[in-house]
Amino acid sequence: MCRRTTKDPMLGIVARSGYTVLRNMRTGVGPLSAWVDFSGKGPFEPVGELSELLEDGLPELKPSVANRLDIASKRTRALRADVGLTFLQPFFALIGLAALTKLRARVQQTRGAYVRIRLTDVKEVSISLAALNQDLDSSQLTEASARLLAGARSAAFASHVLQAQTVRIETVTRSGTALDLGAGVVATVDVNAGVGFDQVSNSVLTFTGTLPLTFAVRLYQLKLDAQRRIIGLDRVPGYPVLDQAGSPVKPAGPLLLDGPSGDLIADL
Repeated sequence: MCRRTTKDPMLGIVARSGYTVLRNMRTGVGPLSAWVDFSGKGPFEPVGELSELLEDGLPELKPSVANRLDIASKRTRALRADVGLTFLQPFFALIGLAALTKLRARVQQTRGAYVRIRLTDVKEVSISLAALNQDLDSSQLTEASARLLAGARSAAFASHVLQAQTVRIETVTRSGTALDLGAGVVATVDVNAGVGFDQVSNSVLTFTGTLPLTFAVRLYQLKLDAQRRIIGLDRVPGYPVLDQAGSPVKPAGPLLLDGPSGDLIADL
């Protein structure tokens, strides 16, 4: 068992690509979404958009979109069911919480239930760092954001994000063998209008939402001079996951975003 503040199921899949997993997948996170490390030691917390931190904002940058079949083809290891379903709760908030309630109830009735999660229809949305660098040349923070980033505080933004629209959930034993939940785990009436749902088998369900949700980001940190002007960008690679602010867990892993909010435990 491994104990950290976040044990997001997708962490092991995307970490090697330089991505940081969000604690909760959600809408509204895209390229140029920004975070601030208020303690100087982590974790980073969301503060809106990068343009909102700058005196003159930023011109609109057209994002590029690419399919990530390499990620969509992978699935997590067997995770404790409560951990996996907690990670998916924001997804079910969009497609229908009644479906999650019924699935969770059926899983709780099944002794030794674990889940594997596979996110499909995965897309990578990104902006050109070369174009952004030109726009950031000599940009200055607003007075308010300069105060926000006083001292050792630092700001980071997403250059790339990973988004998914379809979730495949497999119920398994701890060893990964399929675990039969029976038929009729979730009904069509349990999901919202426009949502795709299929109980592929007694152990596999798929859900397709109406909106893509971001589940991971690739981060860059702003380099500032004494006048709080931007002089460059630094990649944020291999940032430690923090069990609590100021207490890095080793070995280093993806950055913990969104601030601490309790521990999750999973077999990874």
